Amino acid sequence: MGEGDGHVLGVLGAGGGLGSSTLVAALATRAGTAGRRVVAVEGQGWSDLLTLRLGIELQPGLHWEDLAELRGDVDASGLVRALPTTEEGVGVLGWRHPWAERGHRGHQTGLARALAAAADLVVCDLPRADGPAARAWWCGCDTRVLVVADGIDGCAAGARVVDEVEPDLVVLRAGGPHRGHRMGREQLEAGLGAPVVAVLGDDRGVDRALCRGDPVGRTGAVAACADRVLGAVLEVP
Repeated sequence: MGEGDGHVLGVLGAGGGLGSSTLVAALATRAGTAGRRVVAVEGQGWSDLLTLRLGIELQPGLHWEDLAELRGDVDASGLVRALPTTEEGVGVLGWRHPWAERGHRGHQTGLARALAAAADLVVCDLPRADGPAARAWWCGCDTRVLVVADGIDGCAAGARVVDEVEPDLVVLRAGGPHRGHRMGREQLEAGLGAPVVAVLGDDRGVDRALCRGDPVGRTGAVAACADRVLGAVLEVP
């Protein structure tokens, strides 16, 4: 990819606790390990999960709080250089304080899009809340990945989201507390209107990484899932 050709990849969970933030961190980590210029962006207006999962919560650098008054043209390269960065070279734009008052602001969506001018891949943890600002996040992505729980209930929850988001790819969350009556892949794809590209299973390495303060997704099941998604995204126009 050349300068300005960065791909914006958004990940959205059809419900809480499906591991969408973990998948975003793993996608960024794996792409960074492969030598790509990567920025991970927290699109949730109330969460600092992404900074925690990438192990940069104590690092200096710009966060969303520092950019509240930013408007107009953006020096994308300068902004990326000012972000906290993981050992894999992933720049992270997230929240410094989980209790800060905030919401979905219009400039956030445009800024996330602008970062693609200085990165090969921008991975966004998309907001689940409905409304114009959340839809702007979804529409600003080149590829949207929906994470759904395995089973009929998960498919039903995903179907409610599909009407708004129109995902390009689906990741199936298997195991954990989300086990249910399983459905065939063809049924899921027909119900959600997008191909199931990977399965995200339980990964004990995530907890170990969090305890050490390391980025999640360097190894294990979540890394394998991220690799499959990244491989598919390269083929998505």
